[in-house]
Formats: sequence, C-alpha cells, structure tokens
Amino acid sequence: AHNNLGNLYSMQEDYKTALEHYERSLTFKSKILPSYHRSIGTVCHRLGEVYEKLGSTKEAEHYYHRAAEINQHPAQT
Repeated sequence: AHNNLGNLYSMQEDYKTALEHYERSLTFKSKILPSYHRSIGTVCHRLGEVYEKLGSTKEAEHYYHRAAEINQHPAQT
C-alpha cells in the first residue's frame, strides 16, 4: 500500500510525501523479504528517483547503487 501511495504522490510531484511512503514501504519489505528481493530493489530505485528530484544527489546515488546490486544479485537471474 505504501509503495502505491509513493507512486501516486510522485506522479503528483509531491516528492516529500512520496519519500515518506517509499521509506515506509522499504522498512516493511525489509522486515519480511530477503534482502535481495526484487521488490526491495524496485523501492530502492524509486527512492533514488525521488531523492534525485529533490536534488539530494548523494542519497539518490546510494539508492540507485543498492537497486543495481539487488538487480544483479544471482538470486535475480
């Protein structure tokens, strides 16, 4: 639910609210899924996009790298 709300707020360009929902989604998914689950990679990528829109380059890079690591993990192939 939080991921979908993050998508909605991101489309409306309400990036701060989108960020809150994506962070909640990541927290929840991290508790119930393996650390290299594709769904976690998707949320990390979306967090990277939002941080980039907010001008927070360092945070954006962090989440983009994490998403890339997850997507390249052997469990995803």
